[in-house]
Amino acid sequence: MSVEDQGAPLGVRWGEHMSVGVAELDADHENIIIALNELVAAHDRHLGRDAIDALFGQLMQVVLGHFAREERAMADCDYDGLAYHASEHRRIHERLLEIQEHELHAEEATVRAEVREFLTNWLYGHVLVDDFAYRGCFNSQRDVVDEAIAAASAG
Repeated sequence: MSVEDQGAPLGVRWGEHMSVGVAELDADHENIIIALNELVAAHDRHLGRDAIDALFGQLMQVVLGHFAREERAMADCDYDGLAYHASEHRRIHERLLEIQEHELHAEEATVRAEVREFLTNWLYGHVLVDDFAYRGCFNSQRDVVDEAIAAASAG
């Protein structure tokens, strides 16, 4: 099942208005949105525990890889907001782990609504506010950012 088949059940689609100006990080953000929409669509369609767990695992892989690339670029650019940004990444990661442990398979409408609200707020709040804050720094040090992202992607 693709997002195109189901629309954007989370109500979020990637668009250029979300661009941070770094192709690799923009691709990460787009892939996170796709993974979130696919996860929500699978949950809405009651595809079963195994399918939902697999999609959540894919989401976590994309998210953690993105966080590593972004933080490496921030560190290598001496970005002033690194400590705050890394703490936000930890907070998001911890919340995702809570969702995985306690809420991912919930059938209660209120729990599902809370999870959707968190995911939507995370995307808009983190990408359009927190990530936009580093654009100037990253764009002024493009070579450093590119090298940092390549190094973080390599492992």
